Amino acid sequence: MKKNFILLSAGVMLLASGCSNDITEPDINPGNMSDGNARYITVAISGLPEANSRGDENSDYEFGSEAENTVKSVRFYFFDDNGAAANVKRCSDGSYLNYFDWSAKEDPEIDKNEGANAPNIEKTIKATLVINTKEGDHLPTRIAAIVNPTTQLGDESRDLASLRNVISDYKTSIANYGFTMSTSVYLGLNKTEVTSTEIPESSIQDTPQGALLQPVVVYVERVIAKVRVKVDATSFEGRIKTIGGNTAIALVDDKNNPIMADDKPVYAKFSNWNLTGTTSKSWLNKHINPAWDGITDFDWTWNYPTFFRSYWAWNCPGAGRNYFSYNQLIGETGQKFGTTASSLYCSENAATNTNFDNGVGDQYPTCGILCAVLCYENGNPVEFYKFLGETHIGEDNLITAMLSSIQSRKQLYSYKEVGGKKVFTEISKEDIELETAYAANKATLDNATKGRYHSYLTLSKVGSGKKWFASDREDQDVTKDFLKEADVIKFIQETTGAVNIWKEGMTYYYFPIEHLGKMGADGKNYGKNGVVRNHIYDSTITELYGLGTPVYNPDETIYPEKPKDNDSYIAAKINILSWRLVNNNVKLEWPK
Repeated sequence: MKKNFILLSAGVMLLASGCSNDITEPDINPGNMSDGNARYITVAISGLPEANSRGDENSDYEFGSEAENTVKSVRFYFFDDNGAAANVKRCSDGSYLNYFDWSAKEDPEIDKNEGANAPNIEKTIKATLVINTKEGDHLPTRIAAIVNPTTQLGDESRDLASLRNVISDYKTSIANYGFTMSTSVYLGLNKTEVTSTEIPESSIQDTPQGALLQPVVVYVERVIAKVRVKVDATSFEGRIKTIGGNTAIALVDDKNNPIMADDKPVYAKFSNWNLTGTTSKSWLNKHINPAWDGITDFDWTWNYPTFFRSYWAWNCPGAGRNYFSYNQLIGETGQKFGTTASSLYCSENAATNTNFDNGVGDQYPTCGILCAVLCYENGNPVEFYKFLGETHIGEDNLITAMLSSIQSRKQLYSYKEVGGKKVFTEISKEDIELETAYAANKATLDNATKGRYHSYLTLSKVGSGKKWFASDREDQDVTKDFLKEADVIKFIQETTGAVNIWKEGMTYYYFPIEHLGKMGADGKNYGKNGVVRNHIYDSTITELYGLGTPVYNPDETIYPEKPKDNDSYIAAKINILSWRLVNNNVKLEWPK
């Protein structure tokens, strides 16, 4: 097992103050202690020791970046055995609080590397605190730490239940506060949920020197997860190149035959990759269910009390889902796709809040999504369409083909009077246009329906302004025999059916982020797909087949799906590092 560690150690004195973060020696009020003496406690904040949840001794670990490891501040909350707030800080107005705030600015040695003989501990901070209770005989027995807390915690005391139920989007607070971390949550050896750290009686000392010798070690984990994506150039040797500054891959079908247009190879020119289906928020403190421990459908060990860790989680209520349009996905929120890995962060998305009893994973998992344009080697887009099982090029050609299908039925004519005569005209190109499945009321903008990538023919603005008849017979009554517009559109769509069109070559490929579990015999997701805090999901694209999923309206929200069910699949090889890295070697296979 590869065991890397960094120990950053600092002795910090936090003393009672006027309930601000600026704690100074004159604010000490040891007289409130029943024996006349203040009490001291040293807290060591440690990055989690990591291990392969399957017990694999060949695990690798990875340090976080400087930004991911930076500790700007820590808030320490104290509780009694029942989780009630244990007041430890006396304010100048005589009130008490159950937390201390510590700032890195108070310790210039915070970035000093000293090293330690501990498995995979990225950082340890030692802070010596002054315990100043109301009576002196009611000392705290448990502690929780929040690294880089946001102002959402407020200035009031919190009991453990209140602290655990804080919910936010911690991805959006990184720029202002850094990476928020909270006390690790796991299932203890006694099969009870561990949500805070015990303070041994021996750790509360009469002197700071004594406290330093008996530190309380609190393990913390980053609240968000990290996804990293790159393409494996060796897997696409002879097919990968740069077009217009972007990575492009020559496309093949599922039989490895080159996809051609006008006798020229077709490339998928990738702009950005992004994340979709992400949850909108998460709990500050991880939530788990002890009942998961007895689930035989898990073929991996989701809990590791020896290393103070668990590897599965329960989504917070109202976590929601974030989905985006093609244009949004290729915007500033995305990352460049290429042979060098780039990263994005997201909230936890594991077991659903409503189905956490049985450990069922999220029905709509967080996905990596790669946006591209189908093009020739010179960068010019190829606008493919698929109609009646055949693939061709050009929207104009598609309209012509679909129009021919309608005209062959001899059942749709527009009418106008010319020089006192009835003139019936066969439907033409100016009368029709394409629209998305959502616009055609064939699909909803959510995951409830399939085929959202389809397009359908409908009446254009010109066509909507005409009267339509089922025949061109001159003896029909033009005042009452005309068709309702809804019936005209229904006839058009039933005649031509759904089509797939890659407008201006726009397409996407996607893959669900895989965790460590499997699909159960009941068809449910027991950890196969999921995103858990403090994990890295490292995804390397190794295979890519087909044209991807067509995009017709780039401003319409995408709910990822493949064009049809066939033998397309996404495979992932999973390795585990720290943060705790889940390695996905991803095959992207789409119908040609």
